[in-house]
Amino acid sequence: MSDDTNYGTEIKRLTQKIKVDPHNAAAYSQRGLLYKTKSEVHDKRVNEYYDKNDYERAFKEFSRFHTAYKQGIEDLSTAISLEPSNAAFYKNRGEIYNMFNFGESQEAINDYSKAISLDPNDADAYVKRGETYANMKDYVAARMNYDQAIRIEPNNSKTWYKRGCIQEDDLKIADLSRAIELDPAYIDAYNERADEYFYKGNYFQDGEFFEESDDAQANSYYDLAIEDYSQIIRIDPANAVAYGHRGGLNNRKGKYDDAIADLTEALNIDPVKNNYAWGLRADAYYRKCEYDKAIADYTEMIKCYPEWYFNYKYRGDVYAAKGDYEKAIVDYTMALSIKPDSVAVKKCLEKVRRQYENDTAD
Repeated sequence: MSDDTNYGTEIKRLTQKIKVDPHNAAAYSQRGLLYKTKSEVHDKRVNEYYDKNDYERAFKEFSRFHTAYKQGIEDLSTAISLEPSNAAFYKNRGEIYNMFNFGESQEAINDYSKAISLDPNDADAYVKRGETYANMKDYVAARMNYDQAIRIEPNNSKTWYKRGCIQEDDLKIADLSRAIELDPAYIDAYNERADEYFYKGNYFQDGEFFEESDDAQANSYYDLAIEDYSQIIRIDPANAVAYGHRGGLNNRKGKYDDAIADLTEALNIDPVKNNYAWGLRADAYYRKCEYDKAIADYTEMIKCYPEWYFNYKYRGDVYAAKGDYEKAIVDYTMALSIKPDSVAVKKCLEKVRRQYENDTAD
């Protein structure tokens, strides 16, 4: 189904089928799933219009989305009343309950549990119940469900991935590695594993500003993350996120030319979604003493996020390194107007004022 017309045509066909046979449980189930898909389309449009600040259209799409959502539940409920021993109907209704955050997670759990009681070997029902528990932050229950799904279907890469997403440290890496072993083109699993390597490398060292890493163990984790991002790029050469993340790690390791190349590629592919790359590339230029390029990139970053104080701090650092103390003072002052308690910025401002006074005194 590609548009509202197709959905409407198919829904009308099923509605006619139900009129002919009001006890056709399968028709109710099929129509309910169509309403589910239709509600997903409207939900996507809500977000698109909201991002464009077109709130009137966003509200209209939300109304359509909610109507389709409720109709889907109603149809599946009717199907269940007609065939109360059909496990698939409960699972399908559970999927609708689990779609959006309307406080109906427990209803989804109840439906998945009923489906499992009717078909204890349905691994997918365990996975879906696990997902619901994970959304509810009940990770113990989520893992128990993923464990059971893996016992039933040990070679399902998606289940290993989902369990990996709620694990920590080496357990997380082991599950994600198994998912990749089963599906070597599993981009989401590479991404998740790379993120874990990234965190294990302790990317942010001081909690406020990061410096080039000189820790061998940290760098070993960064290398593993870089290899995962490289594999994603081999699978999907237009994956801007992988270029951006790999560029950030190359910058962290002091490989500034590689970082600039990756971050430039990320910006070329999608400068809007990957606007964080302006800041990372600016830092690489700064460390290469290419100050004008660094200033240009930090200026772009400030356009994207004028409320982030550290963008002004970083650009102030570049102006200070360049010897343009007046502009450095302006940026540090702006940073402090946003975050008055930043000790780091205060120290920078004090230092650059002294340098400015010495220059003007000469």
